[in-house]
Amino acid sequence: IILAEIISKKINKLNNKKENYKTIMNRYLTNNLALNNTMFVPRGKYKLLGNGNHGNMPHDPKTRINNGFTGAAGLFSNAEDFIEISNQLFNYSFFKKNYLNKNFNYSFLDEKNRKRSYGGIYLKTDNNDSCYIPNMFSKHSIAHQGYTGSIVVYDFYTKIHFSIFVDAIDKETDLKAKDFFLYLHDLKNIVGLYCIAIYMSTCQNQCKL
Repeated sequence: IILAEIISKKINKLNNKKENYKTIMNRYLTNNLALNNTMFVPRGKYKLLGNGNHGNMPHDPKTRINNGFTGAAGLFSNAEDFIEISNQLFNYSFFKKNYLNKNFNYSFLDEKNRKRSYGGIYLKTDNNDSCYIPNMFSKHSIAHQGYTGSIVVYDFYTKIHFSIFVDAIDKETDLKAKDFFLYLHDLKNIVGLYCIAIYMSTCQNQCKL
């Protein structure tokens, strides 16, 4: 939230304007990257999941009271745009290859820490319960999980991407459903296995894992 305020004030000062964070993000991020289905406070044709049944607002209460957009939450997207992001990531037009390789080698001081993420991005670990990357994916993989359960995974070695969109928030408790993580980790490994099988079947014996 604080970072969003800093970004907004800095850009408004440079451009001599008074625009909110949503307008700035649309101009410099979503529009610039051709992410046509990524937005704050979506309206119209979109059927929303992963926001705890809060209409077109995010689950995060701090963001809801701030008109649906902050630096902490509120940005909605879909599978089509995640495919576009994967194309840009795998072609290294989103982040440079050297930058990504440097982050893949990031070391965590506490190897037993359950939530081993770097800037909100999960890196590959050997502990199935410590990241959202399938066991059989390469160490050059990243993932992210939203608060309400959805995950997105990218393997830069095989150039495999998949997303799982869910809304795991219980309406009564406003928390994730019981045993959700147990089923999610099983599901991500099953999807990952299918992805690897398809990858190998299309390589004509020229692929390596």
